[in-house]
Amino acid sequence: MTDHVSAVNSAVEAMDGLLDRLEKLDAITPDLRSALQRLANRSADVAGITLGEQRWDGVVLTDDEAFDSAPVPLIVTDPLGFVIRANVKMLELTETAPGTLLGMHSGDYIHSDDYDFLADIWVRMQVETDFNTAITEFRLLLPRGARWVRGAIRASRNDDLSLANLVVHFTDVDDKHAVEQALDRSSRKFGDLLDSLPDPIVRVNRAFEVQFANPAARQYRNLGRYHEWPRVTEENRAEYLEVAERCWATGESTTFEHSMLAGDDVLWCESTFVPEVGPSSKVETLLVIWRDQTTRRRHEELLAYRATHDALTGLPNRARFSDLLEVAVERQVTSAELGQKRPIAVLFLDLDRFKFVNDSLGHLAGDDLLKNVAERLTGAIRPGDVIGRLGGDEFTILAEDISREDAVMMAERILERLKEPFMINGREFISSASIGVVSSETPAGSTDLMRWADSAMYRAKGLGRSRVATYEEVLAPEVMDQLELDQMIRSAAERGELELYYQPEVLIATSEIVGVEALLRWHHPTKGLLGAERFIPVAEDNGMIVPIGAWVLRQACEQVSQWIADGLAGSEFMLRVNLSPRQMDRDGLPKVITETLEETGIRPTNLCLEITETSLMSDTEHTQVSLEDLASVGITLAVDDFGTGYSSLSSLKRFPIDVLKIDKSFISGMTKKSRDEAIVRTVITLSDTLNLTPTAEGVETEDQRALLEEMGCPRGQGFLFSRPVPADEFAELLRDGIPSAQPTQRDS
Repeated sequence: MTDHVSAVNSAVEAMDGLLDRLEKLDAITPDLRSALQRLANRSADVAGITLGEQRWDGVVLTDDEAFDSAPVPLIVTDPLGFVIRANVKMLELTETAPGTLLGMHSGDYIHSDDYDFLADIWVRMQVETDFNTAITEFRLLLPRGARWVRGAIRASRNDDLSLANLVVHFTDVDDKHAVEQALDRSSRKFGDLLDSLPDPIVRVNRAFEVQFANPAARQYRNLGRYHEWPRVTEENRAEYLEVAERCWATGESTTFEHSMLAGDDVLWCESTFVPEVGPSSKVETLLVIWRDQTTRRRHEELLAYRATHDALTGLPNRARFSDLLEVAVERQVTSAELGQKRPIAVLFLDLDRFKFVNDSLGHLAGDDLLKNVAERLTGAIRPGDVIGRLGGDEFTILAEDISREDAVMMAERILERLKEPFMINGREFISSASIGVVSSETPAGSTDLMRWADSAMYRAKGLGRSRVATYEEVLAPEVMDQLELDQMIRSAAERGELELYYQPEVLIATSEIVGVEALLRWHHPTKGLLGAERFIPVAEDNGMIVPIGAWVLRQACEQVSQWIADGLAGSEFMLRVNLSPRQMDRDGLPKVITETLEETGIRPTNLCLEITETSLMSDTEHTQVSLEDLASVGITLAVDDFGTGYSSLSSLKRFPIDVLKIDKSFISGMTKKSRDEAIVRTVITLSDTLNLTPTAEGVETEDQRALLEEMGCPRGQGFLFSRPVPADEFAELLRDGIPSAQPTQRDS
């Protein structure tokens, strides 16, 4: 029987332990608690059925061994609450000697704060005959202090259902209460901390429902017209939810700045999401901390506005207008790439005799006039056009998708608006302006457009003020020609309009072809075949010379490689290619040359790069470094047009030069002018002294050839031998040799 009682008592204790653990995990629902309590009560009933041969709820409990060996603290009281039995575990719990508890009233061991609700239970058991069990938690007063216990109370009744005695078994739950109290204190402190912070803080669940809000957050709620929480604006909502979702998933705090709507107000907030992890180690809620950034953002926006707008008129200033013009040019370039036209017009306006207003009426009156002019301009343009004030009395207008004719009409409309009198200091004042107009259907640089419009404006002033002038009226035909070349050269290679011509380099004495110079030609769609002097300066200015130069080098190397492979040229055949200063300024040129030689099969000793004497002397230190890098590749270097750049003997000694090409101006005059002959002789002697190879350019007559041979010049180029010809014609020269006579027509 003792084993049976022990097993039942163990089951009761296990049930109490299960209930305790579930409560610690905060995983027990009210329904589950009720069911477990009923099960625990039922277990207590089973345990109280027998104790040896007697009932626990009987007046007499005869099996002392079974009672004393129960695994939980037990007491039995009479109907008034006086202790009549206490087992060993109870003595251990209360730290009392055997017999000490007997006759003591149980209320003497109950904490005063818990006495009343336990007395209520005792009263109910006295008067309600069907109320026989109760489980509750309370504090026992023990020698070491008050301690929380769970008491399972069982009423035993007499035959007339009157209360006979009470059987109570106890479970120590003091540790659980200590944890709960600590958590409660921590929660209260945390709540107090959140309440004291000036930043709005809310706790939200997965559905973004607010579960907690500190006072600062509740003030934000009152900003709303209908007392709603501020809402994230539509433009920031998707990113806001994405940031929050990342916080839910990773458990990492994240800060995000966004705009919010509080009623009719737009606020800027810096939201910090702080994940709160529950017992399951998963994020259960988010603390969202709002920090108002509205003042800072508005201040930044104001500073940005002031940095890009004119303080007097509120119009875009010079920097802002330039940026907007640059964007418009980029749109024009994109449209051109798609085969579409997007013309741009820039109007440059300058008030006539504005200085007279300042001098006669004062600067305040002048400022008033400028503001009125800005208003008139705004009323004279189309929606989407941009007006800027560059400073002083200068205004600019940017118009897109507008024809030249419509741009001029806009300028004339502005002049008409300005003819209406202005009221300045209570007096009527009539102003006028000079307007320059530039219109471009093909992409042009924003700086060029501004410069051209400015030039047109000055032409309008020169014509008598209060009028409109276009840039086309300013331009000379040759300038317009350069403008067209500037635009078309940018894509000439892609259109297949560029071609290399070849002019032979020969031995003066025998006319044997020993090399070739590659010369660029442009098959312009309307101007015909153009020599390099027509477009290379333009390519130098707009930067296209770099990709064009790379194209020339590769094409020439491939062609010479083919001639060598076909047996038309020997292994010592020299290819000469002109090198632009802009190419020399680019990093990585030696690598480009090396890769080109390797890919085309040309040896470095077959390539000579030519740089003009003027370019050589423009920045000697930089040029020396660049030429030394090129020489390290193993190629030959030549100074072109020598004699025109004022280089000195000491300068030439510094550079890794192999060839001096004597400028054709000296060659053409040496048979007529003794000074030119003396210069040519000196250059040839200088070349011998410096161990350089002289080459004469522009040899056109037999007399020139004979004189050069007599001077000891080994090599030459010129129309006497051949003009520059296409690759197929040059191949014929390689096969047939140089004819005995050539025309003397000049070319380059």
